[in-house]
Amino acid sequence: MVLVVLCVPVLGGDNKIIDGIYQLICILFAFPLILSIGAGSLLKGKKTSRVCVFLGQISFPLYITHYPLIYMHTSWAQRHLGAPICTHIMVGICTFLMALGLAWAAFKLYDEPVRSWLTKHWLKR
Repeated sequence: MVLVVLCVPVLGGDNKIIDGIYQLICILFAFPLILSIGAGSLLKGKKTSRVCVFLGQISFPLYITHYPLIYMHTSWAQRHLGAPICTHIMVGICTFLMALGLAWAAFKLYDEPVRSWLTKHWLKR
């Protein structure tokens, strides 16, 4: 469902009102609906649970850290318009993997220690 929503990045061409209304509907209705469906689903299997826990752990660090990588990828793509499509695909895959690695590192090196410290100092019994 997310893929379907994200496959329509601009709706209405030059008409910004139509695109704004579409994005408003996505933000207010489609994304919360998708989240509620995912939150209410049952996980089956150890691998599925591990993947979901991992994605849940890196979701905020990924949200915070992915933007510089997107800018670097966009800049590279604009400077190398004549590169073969397979090169663009490989650079995109590498950017995706770097985003996951950076988010994981941010989670392990910053988020977990800070949460641990806050728990010890603010949630004393």
